[in-house]
Amino acid sequence: MSRHDWILLAGIVFAAAIGFAFQAFFGNPSEDQMLVLHLTAPAYGSAEASAPEDAGVFRGIKVERTTAEALEGISIADLESGGEERYWQIQGANGPLTLHFAPGQGIEIIEAQCPDQICVRTGFIRKAGQSIVCVPNEVMVALQTAEPTKDKGDVDAILQ
Repeated sequence: MSRHDWILLAGIVFAAAIGFAFQAFFGNPSEDQMLVLHLTAPAYGSAEASAPEDAGVFRGIKVERTTAEALEGISIADLESGGEERYWQIQGANGPLTLHFAPGQGIEIIEAQCPDQICVRTGFIRKAGQSIVCVPNEVMVALQTAEPTKDKGDVDAILQ
C-alpha cells in the first residue's frame, strides 16, 4: 500500500472513532423518555411478598423490599420526574440484592450476596441495551426501550 492509501485509511478510522465517541457521550436525548426497567430474578416467597414494604435501613438509607415482578416495566422517565433517589431490595438465589436509582445517573446494584461482586462493580446503567448481571444470584437488571402497545387483533405476520 502506498503512503496515500495509509493516509486515507487513517482518515476513515479517525472519522469512525469520532462518530462512535459522539454517539457514546451524547446519545439520543429522546431515548431516555422511552426506557423501561427489565428485571429478572428467581421467584421466592409468597404472594404477600410482592407488595413493597420497608426493608429497614441500609447504611443510613431507607430501603424498600420488593420483587422483580413489581419493578418490571417501571419507566425511567417516571422515576426521573420524581427527582429522588430510590432504593429497592430484591431476593436473589444467594440472598438479597440492593438496587439504587439516582436521577440523572441511572440504576445500579450497590450490595449483593455473591463472591465476585462483579454486579456491584458494574456501576450505573443508563442507556437502552445496557445490563447488570449477577450470575450467582440469578438476577439480571436491564434497560430496554418501551415497546409500543399493540391490540391483540393486530397481525404480526401471515405465513403460507
